[in-house]
Amino acid sequence: MERRDGFYWHVAEQGTFRIEFQSDRGLWGVWFSTDCLGEYDGPEAALLRVTQGRTAWPTAGDPSKMDLPMQLADWNFLPQTR
Repeated sequence: MERRDGFYWHVAEQGTFRIEFQSDRGLWGVWFSTDCLGEYDGPEAALLRVTQGRTAWPTAGDPSKMDLPMQLADWNFLPQTR
């Protein structure tokens, strides 16, 4: 079940990545710092694309070379407070 009440995040040596539901677009965005690297149908699709380096690349380089966890369960999840 997708969690849309927060976002997934991971701190790599190069910076912080996050996978976050974009409610206005109905898609999941992959972010590096303040840069959106792409939008996808679900968090798993977003994760797969970023870990394969098949998103826009951040200024830090190829995300597939950044040792990002391959499973969402290995990312941190921060619930949004309302």
